[in-house]
Amino acid sequence: MSSLVMRHGVIGALPAWVGWLMGVAACPRPDRVRAIASDRSQEPSGPKYDARLALSCRRGHSPGPVLHALQGLRSVIDDRLRDELGPRYDRHNAQSVGTDKLMVTLLLRAETPADAIRCAGMAAGTLVELLTDARADIELSGAALVVRAHEAPA
Repeated sequence: MSSLVMRHGVIGALPAWVGWLMGVAACPRPDRVRAIASDRSQEPSGPKYDARLALSCRRGHSPGPVLHALQGLRSVIDDRLRDELGPRYDRHNAQSVGTDKLMVTLLLRAETPADAIRCAGMAAGTLVELLTDARADIELSGAALVVRAHEAPA
């Protein structure tokens, strides 16, 4: 399996990856935007990728309430990611990975690794936006995004 890891620190009050998401990954090439818009009704296609977003909870908070918020936002998250990514988004799930951390896994489809990374960045940004709007107790300074390709069937 191939794996790409992005981990960023904090610039001022905002994590550096927020600017990166807003400036680079959230701006797919113009030909990709047209392709995404025209493909919205299609089923997910292309090679599969897992995008794993690791989040920490604010100091003194457990992941339970954040997982509860994610569950409550499940259909909103799915609708928003399908709207933004079209057939490149398949589904997501979340789980606790410690006393103060959680992992959200997004199943994506993309034709190239570069497209997978773009989609993962857009999906992570959308997920963080929705959690922030819901006032979930997440700490973004230690967020990590890992994009991993599924192995081709033998």
